[in-house]
Amino acid sequence: MNVRGIVLTMLGVAALAVGCRSSQAAATAPSLIGTSWRAEEIDGRGVPERPESTLAFEDARRITGHTACDRYFGGLELGEGTIRLKPAGTTRIACPPAVMDQESRLLAAWAPPPPSASREASFCCSTRADACACP
Repeated sequence: MNVRGIVLTMLGVAALAVGCRSSQAAATAPSLIGTSWRAEEIDGRGVPERPESTLAFEDARRITGHTACDRYFGGLELGEGTIRLKPAGTTRIACPPAVMDQESRLLAAWAPPPPSASREASFCCSTRADACACP
């Protein structure tokens, strides 16, 4: 994955994080610290329990996770209702085709459209299965 791909992926992670809500009051930036999220559905299709695609807010300055095959990591700056991502990186290993497919679907879902394109995207994160509905 090239640097542009990493940046686009991390922008997608930011969109995912901003769209997350729990069953409690609306999530504020500090409440994300120490939480982790696991994808149960990507692009309208369920994902196997293993390997997981995850997003974790390690602390107020760092996110980490798994795409299914690779790990990613990045800098983070939390503000009131905002998330700003800093330079990011990822491992680059080969995995079985089904795992690579899951990773590709996740990265495609997170990638923002080109500036000239228009695309609606939604992400839903929840600590309860019934806390929000995703279109």
